[in-house]
Formats: sequence, structure tokens, C-alpha cells
Amino acid sequence: MGTPFLPGSSIKGLVRAWAELEAGPSPDPGTRKCLLGDAGHAGRVAFLDAVPIRPVWLEADVMTPHYAGWSLDEPPGDWRSPTPIPFLVTAAGAPFLFGIIPCHRSVSDGDLIAVWDWLSSALEWTGSGAKTAIGYGRFVIDEQQTTEWEKRLSEDERSRREEQRRQDALATPAGRWSLEIEGKSEQAVLDLVRINLEEGQLEDPVERRAFAEAVISMYGDWVVGWRNRRKQDPRTSHGNRRVQVLVRLLGSVLAETGQTA
Repeated sequence: MGTPFLPGSSIKGLVRAWAELEAGPSPDPGTRKCLLGDAGHAGRVAFLDAVPIRPVWLEADVMTPHYAGWSLDEPPGDWRSPTPIPFLVTAAGAPFLFGIIPCHRSVSDGDLIAVWDWLSSALEWTGSGAKTAIGYGRFVIDEQQTTEWEKRLSEDERSRREEQRRQDALATPAGRWSLEIEGKSEQAVLDLVRINLEEGQLEDPVERRAFAEAVISMYGDWVVGWRNRRKQDPRTSHGNRRVQVLVRLLGSVLAETGQTA
């Protein structure tokens, strides 16, 4: 990919090894096999490739084998010349994004938390990648960045649910009217009742009934007050007697279909 990254398959192997050998208390073998898989058995949690979330800085490092190329006839010794081997490394502090996703409906939030704990512990204490024995590839959780990602995911999920709600509402006349009047003031709702029902702007009986249903469903408390000649907002220009007339009109529209307000 033109940048350092850790394959998801490698991360999964690391987590499985940690869960089997180091995690405490050691997870039940059945649970571990179910979540992480085993030979001939696919796990129910998938591991995404870990990728950097900001441009990566590379640095040069050197390893120096002092006693390379020796044999019984030519044993190692201080008289041999070391052979420095330079290589590139990812600079310390590079932020990487790790992700796990459930692959089966039976995976619970608790299962994901357990796998995430195994992953974070394995990355901190064992490391991933090359030369972990000498300290390379160790990771620690960036709490601030993790909180920001969780917030973003939560907002995305909220937006997805809201969009789904809107799409579901748009599928029915009453739903469309609910979206139309949602969040409007009492004055605005009463004006719509007057215009759409009393003045007859809505001629289609299906739309008239859908509008009445939406008003009563969303503003039931207001409707009860209107029936008793009360207003929710004293600033509305409709008089007490006037709101009672309008709510009766709502009821008459529903009565045409055998319903009541």
C-alpha cells in the first residue's frame, strides 16, 4: 500500500497466541475458538489491517552482526570485523488504527470488549511486526484518539438511524406529514390544520386523514388541550374557542374513516 501497515491476518494470529498463552484469566477454549477461529473453523470476529492515520516518518537504524559467517574452522572472535546493516524503521509514535468487527449476530458487546482487551494487551506487551524481541512494534492505546473515533462512530450510527427513520417515514403519507410538522411550534401546527383542513387545501381524503393522524400522533398532549380550549403556548394567536374548533375538525376527518381523535 506504499506505507507501513500490519495485515489483519497477522494481528489475528498475535491475538490468538496471546489469548492461548498469556491472557489472564485464560479464556474458555470454546469461547476462544468461537471468537478467533481454529483449524477448519472460521472465527466470528474479523481483524482489519492496521493502517497509519497520519503521514509516517521513516528513520534509519543499524544492526551489526559481530560474529557473522563463522564456522568450526574459523570460530567467532573479537578479531573479526563487524558488518553494519542499515535498514528503515517507522519512527516511534506513529499512530495506527486497529479495528475489529463482528461477523456473526451472536457476537455480543462483551465479546468484542474481551477481544479488544486481548488485542491491546498483546500489542503492548508482545508487539507486532519484526524485531519485537528487542522492543520494536510495541503499541499503547491513545486514549484521546480512541475517544474521538468512538464519538465519530457513534455520530455516524446516529446519522444512519436517523436517515433510516426518515426513509421509513417517507414510505407512508402519515410518515411524510410527520416529517413535515416535526419540531414546528404550536402556532405553525394550528395554521397547518386551518389551511389544510378548514380551508380545504388538502382535497385528497387519504392525505387529509394522513395529516390528521400525524398531528394527533405527534402532538397528542396539545390536542387534548385544544379539545378543552387550552393552548400550550400562550403566544399563539389562536383563541381558546378557535383551537377547539380546529381540534373538532381533526376529529371529523378521522371520523370519516371510523377513527377518533
